[in-house]
Amino acid sequence: MNTEIHYDKNMNLINQKLHGLCSIHNLAEVFDDMEKYELKPGLKILADITDADLKDTNYDSVSFLEKKLDEFLDKYLPIRKAIIVESDLEFGIARMYEMLAEKDGFDVRVFYNKSEAMDWLKS
Repeated sequence: MNTEIHYDKNMNLINQKLHGLCSIHNLAEVFDDMEKYELKPGLKILADITDADLKDTNYDSVSFLEKKLDEFLDKYLPIRKAIIVESDLEFGIARMYEMLAEKDGFDVRVFYNKSEAMDWLKS
């Protein structure tokens, strides 16, 4: 898996772009990578998984990712995360993640369109 991460300090926005075969354990490592930046509460995350291969993902792996998210959350709440998807498979996986994350107060939405995702993050 190849991950591009860019942080816009002025907007307190992390841009993530995932490429290639992505295991959930790889995705969980992204939280560790984000710790390198001077993040603040009110963090916004734009995750583009349109080029990621998530074919081996299942409910248990998404649940593991959500637990990793719990460790990250407390430092930066409130957090908004927009996930950009291209396929129905990506949409379904992202929706599972959204439902699990929402119970912990993490505001997640899934989009097929980057501009709609950015509009939602800025609102």
